[in-house]
Amino acid sequence: MRETDAPLGAVTFSGGVSAHEVGEVMGSALGRADRLLYAAKDAGRNVIKGDGDIS
Repeated sequence: MRETDAPLGAVTFSGGVSAHEVGEVMGSALGRADRLLYAAKDAGRNVIKGDGDIS
């Protein structure tokens, strides 16, 4: 809980998105999304990385 109504300042969001393939172990898709999240964070603020961005 916040104690004051003081502005928070700038809020940014970065994310990694991956599709779950039929027959794939869920952990594989989540692992891919996690790697994409960290790639998005490395690329800067307000970045979304998806399956097509894996190198």
